[in-house]
Amino acid sequence: MSTRVVVVDNNRIARRGCIDFLADDPTIMIVGDLDHDQALARKDWGGVDVVIVDAADERRRDDHYPGVAVVEAIRRSRSPDETRIIVLTARYFDSGLRRRMREAQADRFYNRFELECEPRRLLEATLGPDLEDNGDLDVTPDEMASLTSLGVTRDSRVNDAIAFSKTAQLDEILADHAKGLPRRAMIALRRRFNEVAQLDPINVATGERPRRDIPDTHHLPSVKQIARFLQVTQKVDDPPSSQNTP
Repeated sequence: MSTRVVVVDNNRIARRGCIDFLADDPTIMIVGDLDHDQALARKDWGGVDVVIVDAADERRRDDHYPGVAVVEAIRRSRSPDETRIIVLTARYFDSGLRRRMREAQADRFYNRFELECEPRRLLEATLGPDLEDNGDLDVTPDEMASLTSLGVTRDSRVNDAIAFSKTAQLDEILADHAKGLPRRAMIALRRRFNEVAQLDPINVATGERPRRDIPDTHHLPSVKQIARFLQVTQKVDDPPSSQNTP
């Protein structure tokens, strides 16, 4: 029986190269050739054994990692036992991306530069889910150290926090904060955000727990921390303004 594969990548040339290489193997059937938006619009992932997803698209202004949403969309209808998801990325060492893909329930996570140098490894990963080839998504010490500086703990929900920020248009609100939004409204928004995100309050300048004597804010991440968290986890180039933040 053939392994039915969908390839998702916004770079048409890279996508075609991956497809042409895999299609040379007689045991693989390419059943999808999509960019990120097409993948998100796809309703039926039934009959797909493996999806190969490129994580990033640096041309996007709001979130450089549309591949995360693709993985989440697939997982809403297909379990890992039904469809394996292999992530390729040039941002292999990005701790925020690694955390986001683990939360989205990707199965394997690879440095695309290494696989381009050894394309046979991509074929082996596609056909062999149990190979010990450094494609796992286990938590690493470097990842935890990096994310701890953002207030992320094992209990935090990074993807849910990013989804909340988009729904609430949080980037725009943070950018306007220095213009004098009502303090109580901002505290309420920080509280709603952290009910979802579950971040530990961190002083982003020192990496230490902030010293706050105000009872209603001591347990909440500051505007500056939230802005930094969103900038790093989405790899956007221009973080929201966070001057004069509480």
